[in-house]
Amino acid sequence: MAAVATSATARLATWTGPHPLPLLWAVCDVAFAAAAVACLRRADRTDAGRAWALQGAGLASYLAAELYAQAHHHELPFPSPADALWLGLYPATYASIVLHARSRVEVAPSRSWLDGLTAGLAAAALVAGLALRPLLAIGTDRVAVVATSLAYPLADLALLVLLVVTFRVAPPRSISPALQFAGLTSFLLADTLFLVGQVDGTWRPGSAIELLWLLGVLLIGSSAITWVPPVRQAALEPTLAVPLAATIMVTALLLVGQRSDLPGAAVGLAVAAVGLAVVRLASVAGEIRRSAQAQRRQRIDPLTGLASRSAFARRLDAHLLDPASPRALVLVVDVDDVDDIDRSLGTDAGLRVRRAAADRLAALLEPGWFAARVGSATFAVAVPSPAALEGGGLAIDVRLAMLQPINVAGIPLALNTTVGIAAAPEHGTSAAQLLGAADLAVRQGQRSSTRITVYRPAASEASAPRLALLSELRTALDRGEIVAHLQPQVHLRTGRPVGVEALARWVHPTRGTIPPATFMPLAVESGLLPELTRTMVGQATTALRRCAQAGHPVDVSLNVSALDLADERVVACIEAAVAAARAEPARLVLELTEDAVMVDRHRAIEILARMRTLGAGTSVDDYGTGNASLAYLRDLPLDEVKVDRSFVRGGPADRRSAALTRSTIALAHELGLTVVAEGIEEPEIHDWLVALGCDVGQGFLYARPMPLEDLVRWLHERARRTA
Repeated sequence: MAAVATSATARLATWTGPHPLPLLWAVCDVAFAAAAVACLRRADRTDAGRAWALQGAGLASYLAAELYAQAHHHELPFPSPADALWLGLYPATYASIVLHARSRVEVAPSRSWLDGLTAGLAAAALVAGLALRPLLAIGTDRVAVVATSLAYPLADLALLVLLVVTFRVAPPRSISPALQFAGLTSFLLADTLFLVGQVDGTWRPGSAIELLWLLGVLLIGSSAITWVPPVRQAALEPTLAVPLAATIMVTALLLVGQRSDLPGAAVGLAVAAVGLAVVRLASVAGEIRRSAQAQRRQRIDPLTGLASRSAFARRLDAHLLDPASPRALVLVVDVDDVDDIDRSLGTDAGLRVRRAAADRLAALLEPGWFAARVGSATFAVAVPSPAALEGGGLAIDVRLAMLQPINVAGIPLALNTTVGIAAAPEHGTSAAQLLGAADLAVRQGQRSSTRITVYRPAASEASAPRLALLSELRTALDRGEIVAHLQPQVHLRTGRPVGVEALARWVHPTRGTIPPATFMPLAVESGLLPELTRTMVGQATTALRRCAQAGHPVDVSLNVSALDLADERVVACIEAAVAAARAEPARLVLELTEDAVMVDRHRAIEILARMRTLGAGTSVDDYGTGNASLAYLRDLPLDEVKVDRSFVRGGPADRRSAALTRSTIALAHELGLTVVAEGIEEPEIHDWLVALGCDVGQGFLYARPMPLEDLVRWLHERARRTA
């Protein structure tokens, strides 16, 4: 950068007296070369690294043009090969800008790109209206001269559009991208002034305009020197201010253009900007309509027409907050047979049964009572200001109504139900507490003969803190408090990261991080496991995409429970999440415990086969701790076996565990399976497993589970250490 400063001084001196032109050229060439080298030194396989490589290549092309022009300055034609090299800066710079933007933000909403493009076209229309007219007035019939003359301002206009678009979508939030943005803007301004000066005859070598090119080189080179790997952030939230301002600007330009001839390019750009603004406003109208529909869906369950869980909770909370009516009964009604109907008669039959159950429940409601569908086949009824025995009588009525045969596919079905009852204020003073208590009463009632149970805290396995956690779990899922912490897996011989395991953690706002052993049983009891699984699948596929974009593609393993295997929606959920994240399915690995496989081996084989068709990998977790036989290793479509930490921890000193570990590795390799050892905490265990031929290791020796952005930084550091 010292060369750039020297060059600027030399250029400035040319304005006050004659100086040797070759010396001036040499200093300028060194400035361009220094900036190109500074950019190329940042090149690597990440988006940002490729952006720097392209920017450096563009500057090198510009330097080559300068050298060619200096060598032929006495007879340099127009156009010449130097023009092709000068113009070579633009496509490289365009690609560099896009890659830099992609490295700074997560996936940006399409509205942000639309807003940016609208603003860019409006700015380009304004510049075209001011700068293109003198160029178009060139009196020449030579196509090459006219085409080359127009290539520079049009390329600058495209650069201006792209800069505005990316600034709108991914605004620079550190000094390095801001310097690069300023440098490119300086280049754009210099090119525009240079071309205008050439047309009107005011351009002279050594003019003040040349300082803008040197300033651009200085800023771009400085941005490469000060650059640090960016942390991805959310894209700037789109607002209507951008398209409205763009519309006002181009409308004013078109009105002024009625009095003087505007270049056709300026008119076209202005019309395009107005058209995009209209599209954007139309999209806002669509968003308002969809928002209204979404709010209605939040209030009404679309399948049954009953209230949604959230609407039910809001109405019940409003009732409980009224000092004049603090009492209420809540009944949770679980239809026990619907899952069997789904499996035996199909999903359509199950949906008809759910609608019929909701209709029968609604027919029992008295004025002032209200009901909701709060789970797949679970309903809730609120009875404000109840009489002493009202809840028990209603529960009996519900069970009798469901036992009346429902005709499904020509088969009369009587539905068995379990009803749990909770009362306010005895069992809770909020909707969440009452629903949690009534749901626990349902679990208690499923073990009784009457199938109707009033919540009894003393008889419940749930202590008061546990019940409080249960009532908060659904809110935690809605608020995004359940997050995936990722523990790296490394190739034991090379130390290279090859995968991560996604482990659920509840980041509670007041209790801190809650481990899965505490809240997973609550998710199963409350029927929230499918929602928890969907949350983890979404975060696992997001981690796949994020690591790949950072230049460190790794596999992501995710645990699947026995209940997940019984759910028909698991495969559809994974397919949708992979597609939404634009992730590579082959890098997603589903881990099943032996016990999950043994619950329904045939079902497990079917699900795993479908996942293999999708492209995802499959693994057996905690191998050796379950009750399964070796037959499932033969029958299941597996890619991987994870040896449980209890066999690894003792190492060679525990002869029996060592023998089992050794035989498991040999057996898995004979079957063509990869072996992952869990719980590695000591270097001696690592060395022992390497000697046994184990493939992959996971444990505190390498890293603890960590959030996604911490993992990306860990992968960067690990890549440097193992390179």
